Amino acid sequence: MARRGLHFLVALLAVTLFLRAASSIAGENGVRVYAAASLAPAFGEISELAEKLGLPGCVCVHAASSTLARQIERGAPADIYISANAKWVDYLASRGAIGEDHREMARGRLALIAPLNSLIAYRFDGARSLGNVLGNDWLALADPDH
Repeated sequence: MARRGLHFLVALLAVTLFLRAASSIAGENGVRVYAAASLAPAFGEISELAEKLGLPGCVCVHAASSTLARQIERGAPADIYISANAKWVDYLASRGAIGEDHREMARGRLALIAPLNSLIAYRFDGARSLGNVLGNDWLALADPDH
């Protein structure tokens, strides 16, 4: 639990510094951040902190990274795009929708959670395909179309 708190604080600091730097691009309605849906709780806290520090407000749009990328590609007014998938950042850069100077600021890990009585044992080390391990069992994901 302490490790999770430390990771959150580091991410909070990084995004706060990022928002401070973004103050030069903030319009009168604040910095427009298009961020992965998983970041919604963190950005609520970041927005509150930015307000307390006198930084520009944060207008956040949260959805799947692919959905946000497609909106930005079609002209959505994002000042900052934070994706949960680096491929969508590369997608936007290859189409000229964002600058080539994008950076990876953080990295996460995927977790596989199974019931206690499950016989599934899997490590994300590339040795075996998850599909082969699952066989005919179910796997629940976010929207697989994205």
